[in-house]
Amino acid sequence: MLCIYCQENSFDPGKGSEEHAILSSLGGRKASRNICCQECNKKLGDEIDKPFADEFAFFSTMLDITTGRNKDAPTHKEAVEHDGLAFDMKPGGVFKLSKASVALKDQPDGSSEISITAGSQAQALALIEQVLKKYGKSIDDFQSLEAKSVKSYLPKMHKKISLGGSKQFRAVAKMLLTYLATLVSPERLRNGTFNDVVAYINGNNDTFSGVNFGSRVLLPANPQISDINHRAFIIASSEKRLAVGVLELFGYIKYTVELTSAWDGPDISKVYLIDPVDCVNQDSELELHLPSTFANYDCYEHDVNLIVAGIESVIHAFQERQTNQQINLMTAAVIERHMVGKGDVVTKEMITNVASDLALEFVKFLHRIESEDTIDLKKLISKN
Repeated sequence: MLCIYCQENSFDPGKGSEEHAILSSLGGRKASRNICCQECNKKLGDEIDKPFADEFAFFSTMLDITTGRNKDAPTHKEAVEHDGLAFDMKPGGVFKLSKASVALKDQPDGSSEISITAGSQAQALALIEQVLKKYGKSIDDFQSLEAKSVKSYLPKMHKKISLGGSKQFRAVAKMLLTYLATLVSPERLRNGTFNDVVAYINGNNDTFSGVNFGSRVLLPANPQISDINHRAFIIASSEKRLAVGVLELFGYIKYTVELTSAWDGPDISKVYLIDPVDCVNQDSELELHLPSTFANYDCYEHDVNLIVAGIESVIHAFQERQTNQQINLMTAAVIERHMVGKGDVVTKEMITNVASDLALEFVKFLHRIESEDTIDLKKLISKN
C-alpha cells in the first residue's frame, strides 16, 4: 500500500512506519503501521511531532510520565537558580543540584580548607573520599570534618508555553488521523475522503480550518483512568457526513480536528485513553446520541479562558501529587528516626517524638521555612 503522505513509497500491509495515536514521547502506546513510510515518519516527526512534544515536555517531566518506549521523561538542565547554584528539574518535579563542586583554599597558617558543595549526603561523602584519596589522607588526619545540611526552597519557576500555530495543529491532526487508522480499513484511509487533512498535515494546505482548541462536540466525562490521562476520541456520523477527532492531553487541554466533511462510512464513537504515568490504557466504545453530540458543532467558538483554566488544572494536579509525595516522605523519615530499630514495642515516648517532629516538619513545609543542620562527617564516615 502507498504511503498516504508522499504517495510514492509503498510497504506491505502492517509493515509501514509505526505511527502513534498519541505521541509516544507523551506516553502514548496505541499505534498503526498502515499509514506511512519511514521517510515520511522521520520528516514529519522532526518537523511537527518533536516541536509538539517539546512544548509539553515540562508537563511530562513534572508528572513523571513514562514514554511509549518505556523511557523516563526528560530532565530539564539548569531549570532554576538559587543562591548562585543551578538546579536540574528531574522527572516527578524533583530538583537536584546541577553540578557538585570541590574547592581548595590555602589558609594563612599553612593549612588548607576544602569546600565541597553537593546535592545529597551520599554525593558529599563520595566526593570527600575522592579528595582524601587524591591527597593521600584519611579521616584520622583530621581533627574534625563538619558539614552543613541545608534544606532550601527554590524560587518560583516561570515557563512559557506556546499553544496553537500551524505545526502544533498539524501534529494534532496527524495523531487523530492515526487513531482513525486503527479503527477503519487501510483502503478507507486512501479513498480520497481525507485528502484535505493529509495535505494539511504535510504542510501543503494553508486554507485548512478544521482544527480548533477545545471540543466542538459534546464529550462524556467518562471513561477516565486518572485526573491526568490522555484521551483521543473519534466520532463519526453518517447522517452529518462528519468524522471528527478530539485530543485531550493531561486531562484538560483539548483540540478538535474535523478529519473529513465527506464521511461515507458507519457511525463511530470510540475513545482511546491512557494514564501516561502508570501506563494503564484502554479502548472504549462510547454510548452517544450523535445528534446531541453534534448539536453545537457549527456555532462553536473557543474560549481562551478555558484553555488557561486547562493549563492551571494540570499544574494543580501536579502540585497535589507532589504535596502528597512530600508528606509521605516526611512521615516515613520521622517514623524511621524514632521507631525503626527501637524494639518491637511502640512506646508512648516514640509516638510523642514522632508527633512532635512531624508537626515541626509540616510547619516548615507549609510555610517554606529553610533550615540548616551541622553534620559530623568524621563520625558518619567512620560509621559507614
